Parts: sequence; C-alpha cells; structure tokens
Amino acid sequence: MKKILFSLLLVSTFFTIENVSAEPAPLLVKWKLRGGDVWTGYLYGREDDWIILKRPQDEKPVRVGASTIKELTFKISVDLDNVRKLAEEERYTDLIALLKKKLGRLNDFADLPTNLAPYNRYLMEAYYHVGEYNKTLMIASRFARKSDDLELREKSRVFQILSLVSLDKLFRAQALVGEYGWSDFPEDKMPAEKLYILARLKELEKKYTEAMLYTAKVIAFHSQEIEWMQPAELLAAELYVKLKKYDSAEEVCNEIELLYKNTPEYAKAVKLKFKIKELRGQ
Repeated sequence: MKKILFSLLLVSTFFTIENVSAEPAPLLVKWKLRGGDVWTGYLYGREDDWIILKRPQDEKPVRVGASTIKELTFKISVDLDNVRKLAEEERYTDLIALLKKKLGRLNDFADLPTNLAPYNRYLMEAYYHVGEYNKTLMIASRFARKSDDLELREKSRVFQILSLVSLDKLFRAQALVGEYGWSDFPEDKMPAEKLYILARLKELEKKYTEAMLYTAKVIAFHSQEIEWMQPAELLAAELYVKLKKYDSAEEVCNEIELLYKNTPEYAKAVKLKFKIKELRGQ
C-alpha cells in the first residue's frame, strides 16, 4: 500500500512542498506548461527534474516536473542591445562580467526553454574568445541538439566543435562533424565557419598543408565575414610557422597588426612574432 501511494506522488505534476528555505529569495517568473496553462508567480529553485514554483492560488510552493514546462520567462535587467554592442566591440571580458552579474541564478535554469537563450549565445561566444573553452562547451552543448531556434542551434554546434578542437579532443570533434552532416557538405558551397573548423581539425591531425588549403578558402571566398576572417588569418600565420615558412608567417602577422588592432587576434599575432624570432635564433 505504501509503495502504491509513493508511486502516485511521483507521477503527479504538482505536489506541495512543506518546507522551503527563505534563502535565496524567489524569482519572479511567468511559466507556460505544455498543456497550455500560463501562470505568473515565483520560482524558488530546483531539485533535479523538479522546478519549485508558487502559483497565485497556491498556499505553499509546489513542484512542477521540468518536462511539463514549455517556457520560463524571466524579467532580465540587462538590455540585449547593450550586450550585442559589447560583442561587436569585442569587449568580451566586460560582456562576461555583465552577464554573470545580471543573469546570476537565472542560468541555473538555462537548460530549460527560457528567454535566456539570446544572452547565453553571446556568453558562449565570449567565453570562447577569452579561451574559457570548457564554459563555452557547457553552454554550446545545451543548445546544439535541443534548441528550437535553428540559428542558435547551428551557432552552438559551431562553438561546440571549436571548443572541442581547442581542448584537443579530436575524436569527439570529428564524431560531431559526421553526426551533424558537415562532412557531406560541398566544399565550394561550405560557409566560412565550417571551412575554418575543418582547417582546425586538419591542424589537430598535424596535416598542416591540408589545413592551409581550408584556411585559404576562408580568406579567398569569405573576406567580408570578419568574424571568421580574423581567426583564419591568424591560423594561416600559425600554420606557416608549423610549416617553417617564417617569412610568410611574419608577413601575415604584420597584416593582422595593421588591420585588427585591439582584438584577440592582434594580441596573439604579437606573441607569434616573438616566437618566430626565437625559432630563428634571433
């Protein structure tokens, strides 16, 4: 009899929480259930696959199965246009600090359908550009398969694989390239980001000449896409170093210093020139 009662409690969507800590403070949220009901109330926290909420008619908070939630809408005190501007200006450290401060506990629920996705897209990219690849991977993996936003899903797949490459996880990166069907994409129609990723994969395989071919295609056919031109030019310089073509590497570094001041590629190009001098024994 006790087992039957316990099973009934597990399958019910809502059940009362007798004791909820007063800390941390509950979050104001609107939530939509897959059945169509929409409520505005407070979110107290989560316990595994349960979200603790309080509806207007509830005397006490209740547990809602995470799988029953269609969307959570939070009040976010940061302007998305400001976030976008920081990204465009490549002020990634400032962007990360802002979103960590403003989103805070909200990101505990970012694996669920929420209005946090646009902010997490910029946070994902910012983490990648400052070299925090595990944090990039954590966010990217969250949206790479489940997001209903096709643009966000594709962007997340790009940064998911780039993070794996940067973490030297070649086989996992190659597996995802195959899983996502990128291997079957005609190279002459392949977008800049996929060509760049293939170049990075070849670099990781130590196939530097093949990597240079993909890099050259980014530079030759996607010169207007600065987001990928900058890293492609830096990769070209790094590949020239590995191919021991130091004059060519230095020439590309000089071009990066001229064109991309105050960017991560600029700083890396300066360091690479010092490395070239050391390799030449100067």
